[in-house]
Amino acid sequence: MKSLNEKHAEMTRELVLEAVIELIKDHEVDSLSLKKIAEHAGMSERTLYRHFSNRDLLMEALAVKLHQQLDLPSTPPRADELPDMAGTLYRKLDAKPHIVLAILHSELYGQILNSKAKDRWDAVKQLLAERYPETPEKLRDMTAANIRYYLNATTWHYYRYKFQLDLDTCIQCAQLAIEQALKGLSEIAK
Repeated sequence: MKSLNEKHAEMTRELVLEAVIELIKDHEVDSLSLKKIAEHAGMSERTLYRHFSNRDLLMEALAVKLHQQLDLPSTPPRADELPDMAGTLYRKLDAKPHIVLAILHSELYGQILNSKAKDRWDAVKQLLAERYPETPEKLRDMTAANIRYYLNATTWHYYRYKFQLDLDTCIQCAQLAIEQALKGLSEIAK
């Protein structure tokens, strides 16, 4: 059982992270100072530093928290289910665009890209290796990279904001690209 001090520390950390999440609705993550975050959380900078000794640690915790809030789908168990994952993923991203945009346009992007996104790419590579073991590994890896491109927030963002497509069209575009990539591997495997 956690001590009162441990519970208090967790609550304080949570309060800080919630304050940052509120602030990123109106401010760029990169522009937020620890002083501004502490003020918004209703605490002193000293208290903030007690729980996050530097900005990097705070940003790491924030990246984890935001990723949890997005509640993104896990990689499906079979390669032929990858096109459907695009729909589930894009709907989740579309439900919380302010969080996604805060991640994409800040220092948080690299942290998530190097952890969660890499895990997804590795999982897609594994699915393709299991489904298409007779195809050359390099080709499977390139196909996994292409599929991974369509299963990420950056592509969703381009479809939605740069190309100004509606959500259903975004999903259809990603699904089509993934289906074509899988079909290409399937034809080579014959």
